[in-house]
Amino acid sequence: MFGDSVNIAGRIQPIAEPGGICITADVYNIIKKTLDIKVVNLGVQDLKNIKISPEIYKIIIDAVQRT
Repeated sequence: MFGDSVNIAGRIQPIAEPGGICITADVYNIIKKTLDIKVVNLGVQDLKNIKISPEIYKIIIDAVQRT
């Protein structure tokens, strides 16, 4: 797999705590209407070799509804 999405995913992975999940604002905006999740906005993050710095959200795992 190649492209900016793969590079961004690789760059935000270390931002997440072990066992945690971080997502970009683009992903959050797509899923927030369909999933009941709570997030913390970590703000815009400068990522190596990524020209446009994305806004990053941390998903609060305890708040995720299990079905």
